[in-house]
Amino acid sequence: MRRNVGDVMTTRVVSVLPDAPVSRAVDLMRRYGFSALPVANARYHLVGMISLLDVLRLRESRPWAADDA
Repeated sequence: MRRNVGDVMTTRVVSVLPDAPVSRAVDLMRRYGFSALPVANARYHLVGMISLLDVLRLRESRPWAADDA
């Protein structure tokens, strides 16, 4: 049986604003059990994605800035 993306996608969309602190994205991912979030502007247009891997890379490159993530 062939499945389409619409058959398996998450329909509960949770997004974060581009100017939100990284910690906000981490909190939302933790709360909803997501490994990534869409980043949308104030008009709900998709401008990017942030993932747990992005956060780990940030922490690895800036270990002194743990409050950022």
